[in-house]
Amino acid sequence: MSSMITAPDEGASDRSNACSGSPCQSYAAGHNVHWIQAGIAGRAPWGWRDGIITAVGNWSATVAYLDDSVRPGLWHHAPLTSFVVLGAPVRVHEEFRLLASDAAWICVDIDGGAGPVPEPQFRLLWQGESVLAIVNMRTGSAHPIDQR
Repeated sequence: MSSMITAPDEGASDRSNACSGSPCQSYAAGHNVHWIQAGIAGRAPWGWRDGIITAVGNWSATVAYLDDSVRPGLWHHAPLTSFVVLGAPVRVHEEFRLLASDAAWICVDIDGGAGPVPEPQFRLLWQGESVLAIVNMRTGSAHPIDQR
């Protein structure tokens, strides 16, 4: 298995590096974060998996989950090197296709992931971990707000 995605899949409909319009108007996987997507992910804090960036290129990266379960490939329509560096700690929310770094939350297309984290039996126990996020419409990224 390659440690890095080097190019988008042939024929993948939403994996175009040249987005129509400036800024990009797409909310497809790997493009802009939608404010509803950020809000729901913020209310589902159990869904994040911690990992380390093991490879990063222009539009692709690989993350190794800390539990060593899988190493999903990530794709984003803008250079990922603006958001992450090799060895950086990150979090991935596969259900809502988000990558969280110290810079922001960005929408990614995920190849070979572990799938969404199952919803916990007692959601109320996670209530204190919920966060709000503001979406920057210019960059298409979301920025969590610490409410404490």
